[in-house]
Amino acid sequence: MNNHQSPKTFASNGSGTGTKTYILSPDVHRHDPGCFLGFAEHNVVFPLHGIDALEELQRGRSSLAENAQDAIQTIENIVASNGNVGFENGFSLEKISDGKATGRFFIDKTYADQRKRKRIGDSSDNMVIALAATKAKQEQGSVILVSRRAGLRVKAAAAGILAEDYRWDRVIDDIDRLYSGYRTLPDSFWTENSRQVEVRSRGPYLEYEVKGSQFDDISPNEFFYANDPDRGPLQLVVAKKGQDSLILRTITNYRNKQNSVCGIHARNDEQNLAFHLAMNPAIDFATIVGMAGSGKTIVALAAGLHQVMAGRYNKLMYVKATMPIGRDDGFVPGDEVEKILPGSKGLLDNLEVLRDGDKALDDWIRSLSKNGIRGRSGPLRGSTTLEEIEKVVDIRSLNHIRGSSAFKRFLIIDEAQNLNAHQITTIVTRAGQGTKALCLGNLMQMDTPELTANTCGLTHAVEHFKDWSHSGHIILRECERSRLAAYGALMR
Repeated sequence: MNNHQSPKTFASNGSGTGTKTYILSPDVHRHDPGCFLGFAEHNVVFPLHGIDALEELQRGRSSLAENAQDAIQTIENIVASNGNVGFENGFSLEKISDGKATGRFFIDKTYADQRKRKRIGDSSDNMVIALAATKAKQEQGSVILVSRRAGLRVKAAAAGILAEDYRWDRVIDDIDRLYSGYRTLPDSFWTENSRQVEVRSRGPYLEYEVKGSQFDDISPNEFFYANDPDRGPLQLVVAKKGQDSLILRTITNYRNKQNSVCGIHARNDEQNLAFHLAMNPAIDFATIVGMAGSGKTIVALAAGLHQVMAGRYNKLMYVKATMPIGRDDGFVPGDEVEKILPGSKGLLDNLEVLRDGDKALDDWIRSLSKNGIRGRSGPLRGSTTLEEIEKVVDIRSLNHIRGSSAFKRFLIIDEAQNLNAHQITTIVTRAGQGTKALCLGNLMQMDTPELTANTCGLTHAVEHFKDWSHSGHIILRECERSRLAAYGALMR
């Protein structure tokens, strides 16, 4: 899932054919350190002053700093793969890209001279635009400036330079076309395929085996809404996909209070599917995308605690991308858990709801803390103490998760829309034997400036895992928190 490993072709909006020259603004590398390798047969020009910007950016431990470090390393690898020869005529990209990029990479030194910088105002934007203008004159207009910043693209357009957004790191161009995890069978399906459908019982479930060969675009564990003329509305899941057959199986109805999980039940069809993904031991990884208040966290938390209580997992593990939506609160005192808790109020709120509604869960949590750590029992949320939190949930910081392993854990990755693909890969690869991971997020609430719904790690995860037989995905489209929250979520 690491987007630096497999170069893809950058799709240009530019008119005309033949080899083009792309001038990369230094801001592109904030988003994708491997951007040099995605331009197929076209040439790529990077201004030397951009390396200064990357070196300034690489200080610290943020994702931007990591991207800057990776970008500088990629440049060094390009130079080294050419034997350090190519500063005048460009460096070949074929070797480092495994033949996918056949153009040349140029490090332009035009504005390395301080006197030239001063003539144009010594601004990074001005230098990139001036460089693009110079190249356009030299190469008869087949030059395109690439930047993620709309302001720079407008400036370039005002100067008569063709400019484009960088799109190689987009997983999908139209986020509304993101894989939803389910589809609806038309009513005509049953009459048109009556001879190709065989129905049989499998324990408490029904299986529908559909004969045919039109199943190429169906993913493992994909859901189907169906209206069986004999049995009424059904929710089915892909149980097995063969070359000439497809087996769809009914699922547990978590809307029925008899099947409640830690005292709660599904409030709509999509939540029922989310419960199936969270409770199914055959699913190792699931992505649940939904609007605010759609129930992502409480479904995951309830399912996780239920299965920890049952002994399927040893402990619940919780990782959250904590990005402030207003002014950063600054330094937070305490150890790792105490630093993370202020950004994990949703976890605590949902834990209180579950404890209030399920006496068995409440008694179990209380029993865990009787032999626990002392001196950390001040209430955090209602009756929940820090001691109880540490016994029930292994709360981890992104800064300390690298190098660790998680065996037989129920892992919840919350607010995953604010993580990049590399960060989600880092978290998921901590999973040892017996660990299940749920990746949750709201693509309408992007708090990380360098990420969009099209480029974030959550979207990468949805697309990367959708064809794996041990994964599943669902989009929750209804807000169940309150009518106020539901109406407020529509305000954009």
